[in-house]
This record gives sequence, C-alpha cells and structure tokens, in this order.
Amino acid sequence: MSVGAREAERHDAVAVRPGFGQVEWYLAAAALEQVLTSADHDRMDEEARGEAVPDVVGEDHEGDSHEGGDELRFLDTVKMGRVYWVVPGALPTIPGWAELGPDALTVTFSEFSQRIRRHPGELKNLLRNQAFIAGVGNAYSDEILHEAELLPLRKRTTLKPDELARLYAATRKVLSSAIESIKAQPGYEPRKQDRSFMAVHGKAKGKCPRCGHRISELTARGEATDFCRGCQH
Repeated sequence: MSVGAREAERHDAVAVRPGFGQVEWYLAAAALEQVLTSADHDRMDEEARGEAVPDVVGEDHEGDSHEGGDELRFLDTVKMGRVYWVVPGALPTIPGWAELGPDALTVTFSEFSQRIRRHPGELKNLLRNQAFIAGVGNAYSDEILHEAELLPLRKRTTLKPDELARLYAATRKVLSSAIESIKAQPGYEPRKQDRSFMAVHGKAKGKCPRCGHRISELTARGEATDFCRGCQH
C-alpha cells in the first residue's frame, strides 16, 4: 500500500485529520489495509454501497466489529482525529479533503518547486501547511529543516536553488526513515511511538548530533520548535 493519503481513494473507509502527520498516516493506513484485505472486505464493500452506512465515526465510536471477529479501530491519543466512511467517489465531500496538497512522500521535485512559490512565509509554517504538501506536522517539520540545514523561521523567499533542492530531499528522507525506524521498534504499538530516533525535536538543550551545538527551542501556542543554531542557517 502506498503511504500516500490520497491512496485511500482505493477504499471505502478513510481517516482524515488536519495536520495528521505523514508518518502517523502511513502507520494507520497500514493497519487499515490489514483489516480491509481480510475475508470481511467483501461484506464491507456491500455495506458501503447501502444506505445504512455511518457518515462519521467520531470520539464516541471506538471501533467497528465485523462478522468473523475482525475489528476496525481508530486510536487517536491526542484527540485530533475523525474518521469518515464514504462511498467511492465521495472523498471531495469530506471537509478539508479538496484543499489538501500533494502527498509529501510522492510529490515530484517539479511540483514541489512550483507550489512553494505560492507561500512566502516562514519555512516551518510552510511545511506544515497542508495546502502546500499534505502530511507534515510539527515534529517532522523540525526534523526536515534540521536535515536540510535550514532555520525554521527563515523566509521561503530567501531560499537559493540548492537550498530548495535540499529541502525537498530532506522531506522525503526524514519521512521515509521515520516510518522504517518506528516499524522496526521492538513491541511497536501505533499509539505509543518512540521518537528517540529524532535528531532535534524534543531534544531541547541537548547536543546537535551533527555539529554538537546546543539545541534551541521556541514555544508558541503550546507547540515547540526545536532547531540547531550551529548548523541550520
């Protein structure tokens, strides 16, 4: 299964969450694929084409039990998510779906370069803007910018061609590596992600793994931005 959020169009069930990170989406989608490819899939397809299908599964609905004993559960520890169950072709009716940019792991460099011109703001906010590319949240925007050696508060308009190329490459590298790192964790559980593999996010006052400089942290609206003043410019 592709890690792309838009790959959910192949199925009748889809989870959409504003700011839902690419890594978290991949892990949730992988679990969803496991259930949808069970012997119960045909029954779910028939049910989705009927009129008694629930439109939204929210916080009050922990899971859906199916014949055969399989269960489809939506676990969201930060209470930011919502699950929509729609028939094929109805994804545009989901709030926010049409505004999503291309998937952060499948967008081409050409499209990335063209779309970024529409957003003149700070790099961290740019990466988290789901209309630019979909799937990057707070933590991984820090990791991407560290990998690209770019400061989070730097303006997009100051980027040189080689820095833009670094930003694109860093986005793909960080997200791909994070998915593999989390999947390889012993006793992995989707709701208990161990992010110790991260370079700077959550590591304020620690040492930068690249240059040894002290990691800085800025906080706004309850969210932390971690970066290295030594090697990010």
